[in-house]
Amino acid sequence: MEPATKKIIQRLLTRPIAYHPILARICDSLAAGVLLSQLIYWSDRGESPDGWIYKTDRSLRHETAITRHELLTAKRQLLTLKFIRTQLRGWPAVTWYEIDWDNLEYALTHDEE
Repeated sequence: MEPATKKIIQRLLTRPIAYHPILARICDSLAAGVLLSQLIYWSDRGESPDGWIYKTDRSLRHETAITRHELLTAKRQLLTLKFIRTQLRGWPAVTWYEIDWDNLEYALTHDEE
């Protein structure tokens, strides 16, 4: 491989997302684990002082490479497990997310791998 090619590839791959396998286990879903990992990443980078963050489905699909169907299923899974809360705000509507840290902590500390 040419050194220039290697540098181009390395530059393209400079923004990986952190994926935590334990989250996929407690969600019983790889896509839900990836989505939750990404929401956790953004949780302290949001602009809202009340802890809510907003992400469009399009941006989440772009960031995680999960399909539209996988994203909708993963959101439903995270809502059912009560790991997140969502609100639609604005026009056009944007989904705002809040992580339920207490429920997440409980699930993580009671994971039976």
